[in-house]
Amino acid sequence: MKVHIQGKEVAARYSIRAFMLFESITGKVFQGGTVTDEVTMMFATLLPSEPSISFEDVVNLIDENPAALVEWRKWFGSESAKQAALIADTGVDAEKKN
Repeated sequence: MKVHIQGKEVAARYSIRAFMLFESITGKVFQGGTVTDEVTMMFATLLPSEPSISFEDVVNLIDENPAALVEWRKWFGSESAKQAALIADTGVDAEKKN
């Protein structure tokens, strides 16, 4: 997923780095459920692609275009499902080998 911030196209990245950034910023593990957590995680997924952006840039993006958060939620949910499937497949394969 890509958004435009500061005149730049910025790609969101679903990665361990994003989760670590979220934990570093908030002091807690990401569980979703609040707008603040979702916007903070959105920021954490965008920051590795463009370190010059700020949290305020992301909030401004959403203020100007609320659909950006909706699209990010869809993308994040899809990426989460893909990761869960990979983990489940890995667990099944590991059990078959043992």
